[in-house]
Amino acid sequence: MLATIVLCLAPAPVAQGPENPFVVRHAVADTFGARRIFVSAAKRSIDCFSAMQQLTAAVGWNLLVDNQPLEADLRFHRVDLNFADQEARMVAQLIAVAAGADVVFDEAEPVEGARSTVHVLRTPDADTESGRQRLRAMAGQWY
Repeated sequence: MLATIVLCLAPAPVAQGPENPFVVRHAVADTFGARRIFVSAAKRSIDCFSAMQQLTAAVGWNLLVDNQPLEADLRFHRVDLNFADQEARMVAQLIAVAAGADVVFDEAEPVEGARSTVHVLRTPDADTESGRQRLRAMAGQWY
């Protein structure tokens, strides 16, 4: 009986239309108050730029690609989307990695209607100051 009630209260997955392969499911807030977003998709041979555009549209994020050559790289590389109930952030990172890129998330302000932004960047390079800063930030997240 209790399991039936819990299943009835769980949010239903939201389909995004015939052209968008992502199905979004918003999970109940975790202990820190953050809502987790899970996605599912099944589509073969889609370019990474289109996959990233459709993912961000489905989830409600803004997409910002660092420069035109990087966008061309994203359009050139193709991926197969075949997963169920995966964290949307992880999926964005995997799509970017498939094209040799990286992503940085800018959280939205806690105001009505604000949207997070996904920045697609080149992978950090230890030969540049900005690359070293990004690598230090990543290392800090491990500890």
